[in-house]
Amino acid sequence: MPYQFDFPEESRGEPIAPLIWVSRNGFQHCDGADLRTPVRAELMERLQRGLAVLDNDFPAWLEDVVSETDDGLVLRFQDVEAVRNVASTLRNHGVIQREWERAA
Repeated sequence: MPYQFDFPEESRGEPIAPLIWVSRNGFQHCDGADLRTPVRAELMERLQRGLAVLDNDFPAWLEDVVSETDDGLVLRFQDVEAVRNVASTLRNHGVIQREWERAA
């Protein structure tokens, strides 16, 4: 599985800002939601619903979509601890973070 999520601002492999980049494919792998939509309200609804599938607390922690890349979204959460929790759950769902994690 390709690179599916990352910390846009990190140190030693850990987030230092409340941001996480999630690929659209990685998110779809976890919950089946397609995040490709031009309607902002619909995107936020899909994100909220998808995050709730992963954990009931996650939707409340999401603050906004900071930016979009060709293949994913940068999400802002309430704090760094929320990002760590989301990342841990993504790992547990088989979404690979980095190339070196695949080899481990």
